[in-house]
Amino acid sequence: MYLSEVKIENFRCFGEAASRFELLLRPGLTALVGENEAGKTAVIDALRFALGTTDQEWYRLEDSDFREGVTSREIRIICKFEGLSEPEQRAFVEFLTYGKDAEEGPFLYVNWTAKDSGDTLSLLYSRRDDKVRV
Repeated sequence: MYLSEVKIENFRCFGEAASRFELLLRPGLTALVGENEAGKTAVIDALRFALGTTDQEWYRLEDSDFREGVTSREIRIICKFEGLSEPEQRAFVEFLTYGKDAEEGPFLYVNWTAKDSGDTLSLLYSRRDDKVRV
C-alpha cells in the first residue's frame, strides 16, 4: 500500500477550491523539495494530523493552522492509498472505495476535517467514521 494522493484545504499556507494543495505520488521514494516558506512542513504536519501519528511530541491544532482570509473555517485533508495487498484489503474491507474499472483495484481514503466553531477553538475531527469533540 502506498500514499497516492494528498489534498489539503485551508491549512496554513494552502487555500481552498482552486488554490488548495494537491499532490500525486507514485510508489517508491518521495522527497519534498522547495524554497523556504513553500509549505513542505505544512504537508508533513497535515499528514500527521490525518493519519493520527505522533513522534515524541503530541500535535495539537492551533488557531494559526487555519488559513487566514478564507470564508470557511474548516480544514480538510484527504489521503488516498492505492496498491493494497490482499491482507490490507481484508483489514480495511468496510472502508474501501472501488474504481470504475475492475483493474484499478480498491482505494482507501482517509478524510480528516477540523472545524472552528467560533468563540474558542473547538475542533471536530473524523478519521474513518469516528467523531470526537475536543
